[in-house]
Amino acid sequence: MPCLDEGIAIEFLRRLSLPDSDPESINLFEVANMYSKDRREFFLNTFEPFIKDKHKLAKKAFDANWFLEEKILIHGKRDGAVKWVGESLLPKRVKKDLFEKLTSDKFKKMLNPVSERVFLYDLAEHSLGTAVTVQESREIFRLAKEVVNKREEMMDSPRRKWEEGEQATDIELAYGYSVNNFRNFMAKAFKDAEKLRFVERFYPKNIGRGIIEPVFSIAKTMKATWDMSYLFRQGLKTFWSNPNIWFQNAIKSFKDVFDVMGGKNVMEQINAEIFSHPLYEDMVRDRLAIGTVEEEMVGSPFIERVPLIGKLQQMSDTAYTGLAYRSRVALYEYYTKLGRSLGHTETVGLGIGKVINAMTGRGTLGAMERAGDAINIALFSPRLLAGNVQFLLAHQFDSEVKRFMKGEAAKNLIKNIMGMAVTAGIASAFMPGSVEDDPASADFGKIRVGDTRFDYTGGMGGLAVLAYRLLVAKRFKSSTTGISKPISSFEFGTQSEMDYIYDFFENKMSPGFSIVKDILTGRTYEGDKTSLGSVAKGLFVPIIVEQALEKGDSVEQADALLALIAEGLGISVTTYSFASEKWNTKDTIEMRQFANRFGNEELEKANKMYNYLLNDWFSKVRGLTLYRNLDDETKKKLIDKQKSETKKRIFALYGFKKITTPKENVTDILNKLLNF
Repeated sequence: MPCLDEGIAIEFLRRLSLPDSDPESINLFEVANMYSKDRREFFLNTFEPFIKDKHKLAKKAFDANWFLEEKILIHGKRDGAVKWVGESLLPKRVKKDLFEKLTSDKFKKMLNPVSERVFLYDLAEHSLGTAVTVQESREIFRLAKEVVNKREEMMDSPRRKWEEGEQATDIELAYGYSVNNFRNFMAKAFKDAEKLRFVERFYPKNIGRGIIEPVFSIAKTMKATWDMSYLFRQGLKTFWSNPNIWFQNAIKSFKDVFDVMGGKNVMEQINAEIFSHPLYEDMVRDRLAIGTVEEEMVGSPFIERVPLIGKLQQMSDTAYTGLAYRSRVALYEYYTKLGRSLGHTETVGLGIGKVINAMTGRGTLGAMERAGDAINIALFSPRLLAGNVQFLLAHQFDSEVKRFMKGEAAKNLIKNIMGMAVTAGIASAFMPGSVEDDPASADFGKIRVGDTRFDYTGGMGGLAVLAYRLLVAKRFKSSTTGISKPISSFEFGTQSEMDYIYDFFENKMSPGFSIVKDILTGRTYEGDKTSLGSVAKGLFVPIIVEQALEKGDSVEQADALLALIAEGLGISVTTYSFASEKWNTKDTIEMRQFANRFGNEELEKANKMYNYLLNDWFSKVRGLTLYRNLDDETKKKLIDKQKSETKKRIFALYGFKKITTPKENVTDILNKLLNF
C-alpha cells in the first residue's frame, strides 16, 4: 500500500464518519461494490485536493485501488476492507478509528459475496503489468471464486495435525489445487503479456530480456540439469543437522523422479500441500522460500519443448525444487514445534524462515536483494553462496534472527563441523594422505583420490579456505606441489588479496557470464584459447556430462563412474594434476620455433607427453616422506629441475634445439639509439 500522508488520512476519516445522508459521506462497502473503474475514480477525487501532480495522483489512486482489490479477493468484502486498513500506511490514530467503524454491526449487515460485476481489474492489471481481456477477467474471476469457496470449505473442516505428522486432508488438497490453478493462470497470463515477437527481441530496448536473459537462462538450466545435486550440496546442512528430515524427503525425491517419468505433475501436488498447510500464512510472514524459482533451476520454455531433453530437465527440476520445498516446510514445522514447547507462543518473527533458507541454499542477499536478478545472471548460485556465509556465521550478527534461533543456528553449525570431521577421519583412516589439514590449501575440505577431489563440505570449504588465506595465514599453499607462497600486494611474483578474491568469484560465475569473460580475454577458465566449441560446451553441456567426458593428462584419476555418481548427487568433483601446462598459449621464441618446424599438432602431442611424464614422476615422489620433509625452496628447485630435464628429453626425441641469436652489446645498442 502506498504511503498516505496525514492530510489524506484525516480527510478519509472525516468522510467515513459522516452520516449516510451526507453527499460527501463514504461507505467503504459501497466502494467495494463499485466497478473497478468507478472505484479508481473515487480514489482520484479523494486524493486530488492533496496531490497536484497528475501522474502522481493517478499512480496513488491506482495503487490504493489494486491494494484494496487484493484484500477483497482474498478475504471477502468486509474482511478485505479491514485488511486494507490494517496493512496500509495510515497513521495509527486513524487506523484505530477506521477499525471501529469497519467492525461495527452496521457494516457487518452490508456483507454480500464478490460478484463478477465488480471484477477486480486493477488487481489483475497490477499483477500482470497489463490490461486483461474480458475472457481473461472471467477466468480469473472463476478461479478466484473457486479459491474463496474451497478456503471456506477447508476452514469449516478438520485440519491436518501437522504436529503429529499427519498428511494433508482431501479437502485441504482441494483448496491447495485451487490456489495452484489460480496462480498458474496468472503466471501464464503474465508471460503472455510479456512475450516478445521474434523481431521485437532485437530492438535495442529489448536486448536484455529478449536475448541475453533467455540465453543465460538456457545456459544455467542446461548446466545444472540431469542430476539430483540438491541432496549433498544445498541439502548437506540438513543432512547433518536434521538427518531424519533429510532421509524422509530424499526418499520422496527419488520417487518424484519416477512419478515425473510416468507423466505425473509432482510439483502441483507439493504446492497444493504447502498452500493448504495450517502454518502457510506463518511461513509467508517469515519469508520462508516456498513458491520461489530456485536459482539453479530458472527454467526455459525452449528446453521444455525439446523431446527427451525437456523431460530430463523436468525430472531434474522436480527433484531439486521439490526436495527444497519439502525440506523447508519440514524444518519450519520442526522449529515451530520446538519454539512453542519452549514457551514461544508467537514463533513468527524469531527468524525461523531466515535460518532455514540459509540452511537450504536460499540465503538472503541483504542490501543487494533488489539487484538479485542481475546478480543471478552474473553468478551461478549467489543465494547458495550467501546462505553458506550466513550458515558459517550462525546468524550471530543478524538482528532479524532472535536468540532462540541463533542458538539453533549455532547448534546446526557444530553438528555440521562434527559430521565433516568424522567424514575426514574415516577417509584418512582408509586412505592415508587423502585429507588435507591445512586450510591454506584448496584441498582443504576435500577427499583426494589420486588427482580427483571430492568436496564433502557442500561448497563451504572454499569460503573457509579464502577466509583463512586472507585473514589468518596470509599465504597460499599449492594443492599440487604443497609449496606455500606469501600473499602480498608488494612482493614481486606473488598474488595479492584481490587476485585471490577475483579467482574465487571467477569460479562462481554463471555459464553465460563466464563465456562473456572468455570471449573478452580470449582464454577459457582452464587456460585454453576461446573457440566456438568451448563456447558451446560452456553454455549447453551439463556439468554431469562434462564430468563423464573429462579427460586430462592425469595418471591417477579416480574411477570415472564413482566421480559421475558423486557429481550427480551434489558432491562436487574436480580433477586436475601437477603438470597441466599448455604450450600453445606460450608466446615464446622456443615454442614459436617448434610450432613453425613441426606444426601445431606435433606441438600439442609433445606438450601432452611432457605433462604425462611430469605427472608420472610427481605421483611417485609426492607421497615420499623424503619429499614431504623438504623445505619449500628445495621443493621448488627440485620441481624446476625436473621440468627442465623433461622438456629437454621431449625436444631431444624430436631433434629440436632452440636457435638463439647473438645478443648485441648494450653499449652498441645505446649508441645506435643516440644516433637517431
